[in-house]
Amino acid sequence: MYRLILLFCATGLLICNLSAQSIDSLLSAYNNKYPQEKIHIHFDKDTYLPGETIWMKAYLLSDGRPSTVSKNLYFDWTDADGRLFLHSVSPISDGGASSFFKLPSWVKNGVMHVKVYTEWMLNFDNAYLFNKDIPVLMPAEGVIPVPEKLQTTISFFPEGGDLIDGVASIMAFEALNQHNKPSSVSGVIKSAKNNVIDSFHTIYNGMGTVRFKPEAGEHYIAYWNDESGELHTTPLPEAKANGLVLHVDPYNNDQLHYRLEKSADASKLNKIIVIGTIDQKVVYRNSLILVNNTSEANINATGFPCGVLQLTAFDVDMFPLAERVAFINNQKAYAKVLMKKESVSLNKRSRSEISLEIPDSLVTNLSVSVTDAGLGYDSSNNIYSDFLIAGDLKGVIPDAASFLTNPANANEHLNLLLLTHGWRKFNWETVVSGEFPELKYPRDAGFLSIKGEIKNGTNLDNQDSMALLLVSRDRKKNLLKLAVNQDGKFGQNGLFFYDSVQVVYKFNHVAKLNNNAQISLYSDLLPALTPAKADEPSFSWMKVPDVILEKEMNGNLIEIKDNSTPSPAMSYVVTPQMDSLGKNSESVAHYLNTMFVDLRFPASLKENAPLGDGRFAAYNYKANSFALRSNVNVTLDGSPVAMDDLKSVNMKEVLFIKFLPKTNQKNLPTLAITSRQALDQANILDNKTGFAVIKGYTPVREFYQQKYDENKTDDYEATDFRSTLYWNPKLRLDKSHRKMSFVFYNNDISNKFRIVVEGMNQDGKLCRIEEIIK
Repeated sequence: MYRLILLFCATGLLICNLSAQSIDSLLSAYNNKYPQEKIHIHFDKDTYLPGETIWMKAYLLSDGRPSTVSKNLYFDWTDADGRLFLHSVSPISDGGASSFFKLPSWVKNGVMHVKVYTEWMLNFDNAYLFNKDIPVLMPAEGVIPVPEKLQTTISFFPEGGDLIDGVASIMAFEALNQHNKPSSVSGVIKSAKNNVIDSFHTIYNGMGTVRFKPEAGEHYIAYWNDESGELHTTPLPEAKANGLVLHVDPYNNDQLHYRLEKSADASKLNKIIVIGTIDQKVVYRNSLILVNNTSEANINATGFPCGVLQLTAFDVDMFPLAERVAFINNQKAYAKVLMKKESVSLNKRSRSEISLEIPDSLVTNLSVSVTDAGLGYDSSNNIYSDFLIAGDLKGVIPDAASFLTNPANANEHLNLLLLTHGWRKFNWETVVSGEFPELKYPRDAGFLSIKGEIKNGTNLDNQDSMALLLVSRDRKKNLLKLAVNQDGKFGQNGLFFYDSVQVVYKFNHVAKLNNNAQISLYSDLLPALTPAKADEPSFSWMKVPDVILEKEMNGNLIEIKDNSTPSPAMSYVVTPQMDSLGKNSESVAHYLNTMFVDLRFPASLKENAPLGDGRFAAYNYKANSFALRSNVNVTLDGSPVAMDDLKSVNMKEVLFIKFLPKTNQKNLPTLAITSRQALDQANILDNKTGFAVIKGYTPVREFYQQKYDENKTDDYEATDFRSTLYWNPKLRLDKSHRKMSFVFYNNDISNKFRIVVEGMNQDGKLCRIEEIIK
């Protein structure tokens, strides 16, 4: 009989293990189909003046690594009325994207809201999109505003998901005001018979816990006072007659202890499967048999990645009964970056130099900001808190960074946070069923796409095609020939251009277009989402900083100086994906170097720019380098090009090359290349079917790096009030460049600097440095 019982138990455990194994495969399939993206934004500073430029670097993480899911990142800027000011889009490269926004001269309520997202993220809960309210200091208006009455609400969260009759449980709560800011409360729990069950009060950031055992048929009400002393009542969630409670202790030294307890009448819940996941991957599984209605176990989290762990308890049919989230606070997600102050001076317009170094050879992408620390700053959120906490939890998390930066109480405070914020990025019932929902938004096929459709065409077949002549803002041209399917649709993925392109198109069989035929061309970029209203920012000035007072006294509270420049790296040239034409044949650059050995061709367009050309003012020639400069200009279909451009042009695309002698002593001779496309382009222009304008990426600008001659700082008459002294969103360290330095110059009044360095390496490890220099 004893052996029979053992055999029965072993068989039951085997069934549980097999079910858990099937969960593994189902969850893996789910994760492959629905990878999750998280976003963090590094802003150059935390507070702004009207008219200033907000500089940003976005980082995207998916499956613990720089995201490759999306190619396009969207930014929606709105004010307190929900009015849309700008909808912009930036390309994503190596899990990062940079952008900027120039604030208007007047901002209602002194706050601007930005929502950041990818198209892929819209398939899931919009609560996980990046949202931030940014404070803008507006000139004081004559009327003193009446202080707003704070309205506090409280929410209760049973541990594991439900209260169960007859089972002792922890009930967490969170108190927030109407602006989602934490509020302090205290009160008591009473039964419907007016018996006091227990008292409670907030412990940290508006959160706290109370422990009690609900009785069958009883109802409970919380009586509580807000910060003003006003009394409120809130009914507690109703308890279930039968079920399971999952309790988890705070994480401690790579160990996590949990306890299961069921109600006495839940006779079928004798075997429980517990599965733990991080980033939608199974990291823990266990099968437990409840004895005297309880069971418990320890989790050794030594090999777990850092982040939010979701524990779910299933019955033998793999139906989820309870779930709990815990934080594995082992700091394995952090990468090291070393910062050294090579030279620092707080004098007026003085020069400072800072170096950054990585101890390993992994490619690391960084963004760096240096600001006037007297302006005030907000360290309540950073790359650690956004990726490790906020990206996995629903709801607003005030002062999220404090949960990772206060080691004394970090695990207890994290436990409170995770008790009060649900984590349901995926639905277990959906995973277990294997019936995954269809996606509304596909992954980005490439960077940009141009798509089109012929409506009401007749007898369309595989012989039909559409020729598109793309004309960029700098008048460069590119030709695409696209097949038209029987439904009249055509398109090209993998394009890359800023601003917009004019598209002149020609259908090869115009006779198939009757009087009712319509041709439409469009981009696959998204329009703006429903505008969000800017609310109260998480940070505001406690007092007006000296730098602002100085500006106000000079009558320049509104920033009218544009500390930005057009990016020289921005190219309007359309760069479509290359097909297999001439894959193994010679490039034009190689052909020219081989056949015209006496000519020195420009390596880049900067090389033959006139020395007085302001666009290339930062390009300095060496004193003796004139002889090394090119002695000929090169054009392709009438547009200036350089050898770098011609490396991607195949000789099979060239129709002829013509040498044009110089027209005067100052000009250089020109080697004019005419491509086969030129004839096609002329044909399209002469016989076009129609034209359209297609929008591309938002034009980029670069932060203007102010420089001073240390011996002539007094020669500059204009007053320097810059609060952002240095901004670089594209600092890259790797095996060949493990150390890099940057230089910045002080303004006229700053006496302390704030340096913030954020980024991640190719393995998805995060790094951050914040230091005040004074």
